[in-house]
Amino acid sequence: MLRIVAGFVVGALAAIAAIWILPTAPRGNQPSPSQASCFSQDIGPDRTIQACSTLLAGISSASQRAKALMARARAFAELNENQKAVEDLGTAAGTDVAVAPEAYTQMGIVKFKTGAPDAINDLDRAVKAKPDYAPAFKARADIFLGNGNFQDAADNYSRALEYGTRSRDVYIGRG
Repeated sequence: MLRIVAGFVVGALAAIAAIWILPTAPRGNQPSPSQASCFSQDIGPDRTIQACSTLLAGISSASQRAKALMARARAFAELNENQKAVEDLGTAAGTDVAVAPEAYTQMGIVKFKTGAPDAINDLDRAVKAKPDYAPAFKARADIFLGNGNFQDAADNYSRALEYGTRSRDVYIGRG
């Protein structure tokens, strides 16, 4: 039973990691080539990291800087360069409070994938930054489920549903 639960959690976290931080091009004027590349999902993680690094060197807007850091963190995580991903996510969270809940949630997911014991703390920070942030509750529930803490998992899945998540995995996890 525990193997099935662990397999479900790993699969659920992989699905979250595959879609997290869906990048969007900045609003306003046409994006520069490095902006377009940084926010594109079609060029691969190595080129995304290069494009975002180039873009970050010239950005002064906190919001755009945070988005570029989030996109680069996603690429680092895809390459299993998890420490770099965590660093960029932490910087993004401190750069723009609007992205802090998402950044802390993704940081918790990346840390959980690496076995870091403090992963849940980042998810707690996401909830503190935005108390109705459903993805943080879902990620917390997945971690609790993976650790065999079924009651806390069920409670967090219920909160994720309450705040808007309609994922099939949440309904299954809640039971």
